[in-house]
Amino acid sequence: MTPPSAAPPKAPTLAERLLAALPQTQCTRCGYPDCRGYAQAMADGSADINRCPPGGAEGIARMAALTGRPALPLDPQRGTEGPRALAVIDETWCIGCTLCIKACPVDCIVGASKLMHTVIDPLCTGCELCVPVCPVDCIAMVPVTGSLTGWQAWSAAQADEARERYAFHQRRLQRELQENDERLAARAEARLADLAGQGTTTDPAALDAKRAVIEAARASVPGLARPRPTAMTPEAVDAFFATLAAANPRPQTELQFTSVFELLAAVLLSAQATDVSVNKATKALFALAPTPQKMVDLGVDRVTGLIRTIGLFRTKARNLVETCRILVQRHGGEVPRTREELEALPGVGRKTANVVLNVAFGEPTMAVDTHIFRVSNRTGLAPGRTPLEVETKLLQRIPARWRVDAHHWLILHGRYVCLARSPRCAACAVRRWCDLGASTMPAGGAH
Repeated sequence: MTPPSAAPPKAPTLAERLLAALPQTQCTRCGYPDCRGYAQAMADGSADINRCPPGGAEGIARMAALTGRPALPLDPQRGTEGPRALAVIDETWCIGCTLCIKACPVDCIVGASKLMHTVIDPLCTGCELCVPVCPVDCIAMVPVTGSLTGWQAWSAAQADEARERYAFHQRRLQRELQENDERLAARAEARLADLAGQGTTTDPAALDAKRAVIEAARASVPGLARPRPTAMTPEAVDAFFATLAAANPRPQTELQFTSVFELLAAVLLSAQATDVSVNKATKALFALAPTPQKMVDLGVDRVTGLIRTIGLFRTKARNLVETCRILVQRHGGEVPRTREELEALPGVGRKTANVVLNVAFGEPTMAVDTHIFRVSNRTGLAPGRTPLEVETKLLQRIPARWRVDAHHWLILHGRYVCLARSPRCAACAVRRWCDLGASTMPAGGAH
């Protein structure tokens, strides 16, 4: 008898083919939780094919070939195509919080609680998800591919490995969640089996009450995640900023500068550093080199010596001098006024460009740093998983009359009131519009 022939392999779906053509950085800049989610959205027609900055123009061409749709320019709301960046952790600032480890989608950061973390360079996809969760700004994204961008800076082999590591990461999270649920269930069972022996209470009614509490907790184990804050209504958003404006009508950056060039240099140096430390360093630096040409003349070695009290000073010195060289050669020594030209400068990313456009040129941009990211998510003002998602939501939700100064209000609020570890809710003027703050108000307080 002839055995039945094996069924031919099933042809991959359009979503699977799109997924295989993505760079697998899992950066979420597309607005979806991972590359698979974006691929499925493109396949069902609910997402455009131009939302992946890591893939760049070549990636868009690949999506166009697979979907039959026209190739479009990269959506500027999702970021810009640029060199691949590597996450670098400054050991002098790292506090061992482990938040970056949890945020990394490919498990390329290793370390332990209260011990310095480090990045395994060949495994980093440059997703940037570790940056906004860091409470001390000790992580910098450093370009490592020179002038190569998009798929020229990222190989198919690297994409395949990143996809495998992300799949392993997902399986690990699921396993750890299941193991934790099992531990909690076992502990509850043990307590229920010997309630009388768990404490000094022997009253039957008290034991029954305790049993009910434990059983309720055990039943809720799969859903222990903390609920997200309730999104603010448009009326609440307007009142939120009106209150901040009344307390500080003319908010200003705390960086010290006397020209647009000095502002650009100070912001470039401020990554993973406090404004106070930057101001101390730039006082001497700007006295010697207040213009791009004088900074070039000063040279990398002297700039390095002047800013060595700032985190990542060697990389920043190289970037600053090279940026000044470009300003002299391509822009006549002036700071450009467009995002594209600013982000083309070494060491200048979207956040730095947003600060310069806002402070120097009065544009209603939103530079989402760790403070704005925290305040936006904690209050429900603009919840999001990535800085770009938060930035987009803030610009959509903040009324036009508040947008120019909103960046400063939120940074100052996060820096001095809505602190990462011990928020000062009792001193917060806008707590009535925040779920966390409202929970600390006296009974009868307005919400």
